[in-house]
Amino acid sequence: MRQSKPFKSIKEQVQYLKENKQISFSDEESAKIYLLNHNYYNVISVAKVRFVSYFKDGKKYYLPSQFEMWQDYYEKDVMLSKKLILQVADLEKEINSKLAYYLSEMIETGRINHDLKYRIKNIINHDMNNKAKDYAFSETWTYVTQSTFGTVVKIIDCLDKVMQKKILPKSFGIKSIKELKNFVITYFI
Repeated sequence: MRQSKPFKSIKEQVQYLKENKQISFSDEESAKIYLLNHNYYNVISVAKVRFVSYFKDGKKYYLPSQFEMWQDYYEKDVMLSKKLILQVADLEKEINSKLAYYLSEMIETGRINHDLKYRIKNIINHDMNNKAKDYAFSETWTYVTQSTFGTVVKIIDCLDKVMQKKILPKSFGIKSIKELKNFVITYFI
């Protein structure tokens, strides 16, 4: 079992970084403020992989470095995360919108078989289990929009390949439900 680590003051954190991670500081006061504002764990943990030289007997040994290098690595990671989150939000919006439209169209025009219709109803009602109104084949677009992304993926998985192809976003290069599931697993789990 991993032993918990004791609390360290900002001053102790800087000293620890000097002694144990071979980090030097051009401006310790600025570094202390940065660690306070961004959290030691966030800044240092994300960059460990970049600055570890080797492992020996379960211990990590670090390359000598400047704190500003760790800070820069952390800030790039934060920027990348923000861009990824925005792209994922765009992906989800596009998929939800297309699914809401095409599924509503199929149901309203009667171009959906009975078994598939009730299978989708069960998926939606299972997702909506804590909400007041059960889905009953009307206002499909509102239920799809309120569904979790996982539920949306389950619904798309029920549809035939032609309909899946209409819904899956070409702008993200996702060509199959399998690729969408892999995307979800990679970025959401």
